[in-house]
Amino acid sequence: MTYVMIEMALWAGTARYINRFRRKVLQLPITTLDRLELDKVPYLYSFSPSVIHPPKDWPDYIHCTGYWFLDSSQAWTPPHELTDFLTAMDSRPIVYIGFGSIIVPDPGETTRTIVDAVLKSNVRAIICKGWSGRHKEDDSSSLLDQHPGTIYHCESVPHEWLFSRIQAVVHHGGAGTTAAGLRAGLPTVIKPFFGDQRFWGQRVEELQVGVCITKLTKTALQVALTTVTQNTAMIARAQAVGETIRKEHGTRNAVECIYRDIEYAKQLRCEQKKQDQSSSSDDDDDV
Repeated sequence: MTYVMIEMALWAGTARYINRFRRKVLQLPITTLDRLELDKVPYLYSFSPSVIHPPKDWPDYIHCTGYWFLDSSQAWTPPHELTDFLTAMDSRPIVYIGFGSIIVPDPGETTRTIVDAVLKSNVRAIICKGWSGRHKEDDSSSLLDQHPGTIYHCESVPHEWLFSRIQAVVHHGGAGTTAAGLRAGLPTVIKPFFGDQRFWGQRVEELQVGVCITKLTKTALQVALTTVTQNTAMIARAQAVGETIRKEHGTRNAVECIYRDIEYAKQLRCEQKKQDQSSSSDDDDDV
């Protein structure tokens, strides 16, 4: 029942936008969640069935396609400093660390926690610092600059480009970043902050491909970094999950589903027009 409740909550928040699109763009009448279910309107879910098993009671017009990836980074040219960092003669594993654009109480303390954990974990790190504070002074850049052989920091880097070149990822558990890390076959550390992030942290642990930490402390992050870079069973499991996801071709599956269901959509529109014409005729008779 949980997914039904979530579906109802999502519909409550999106119904007016969907119906506005139906009226203005598609010239269709407004609809309801009950009407969509009666019409068996197809749904596409863009997650991997190997990461979340679709409920057994889902009807056949609900499609779990696999993840959708744009893969637009092929033309991206990395800064030479990043290339040098990645190709340095250093045997320590490289991890990506990024938590998106979150607000933290003390950004400097957050950075110090991460730097200390990295230094004690025998890893090198590419840190995408997006976190910030509302009022506190932030000395993060100077902290990150103090260890050039161990830490490279930047504003952003395409995940699909970077993740094929490193050994593990640490992030906030956003659905997209989680998907990118899993597809790359990388052991994952998730520190959730809100929303569905805790769910993805739980899933990586259940899949035995990563660690979810509830508090961002030096000790917790150090232990997690050591685990995802040295636990050979976890590393092998993450690689196997990544291989499965890469074979799913989620974007192609979604396109095929859409084209397959176009005829059904045309049929529904024809039926709707007939109903409208019938209603109009009845109104004329009443007059």
